[in-house]
Amino acid sequence: MTLRARAAAQLDRSLRRIPTAHADALPAVATAVLDGRPVAVTGGDDCTVRIRDLTTGDQVGPELVFPLPVCAVAVVPDGRLVVGFGWEVAVLARR
Repeated sequence: MTLRARAAAQLDRSLRRIPTAHADALPAVATAVLDGRPVAVTGGDDCTVRIRDLTTGDQVGPELVFPLPVCAVAVVPDGRLVVGFGWEVAVLARR
């Protein structure tokens, strides 16, 4: 098994253990490394985005609430969060 395949398998196992806390369907998932820790960013039909630490399962910061269901999430290399909701896109920078 290659290093990439092992990393993917580990990520898959980690994501299965992380409770998302979303009330409805979860159509959007992205992973990133923020402040040196691996995180999963999830967006749901419940109009929220949550960030979870993949090593602990803890939520990082408060949930972000949007006016429409979240259909896409991404984290760009500089750490900004891109969220697609309804027909809109938001780019959020950390403070």
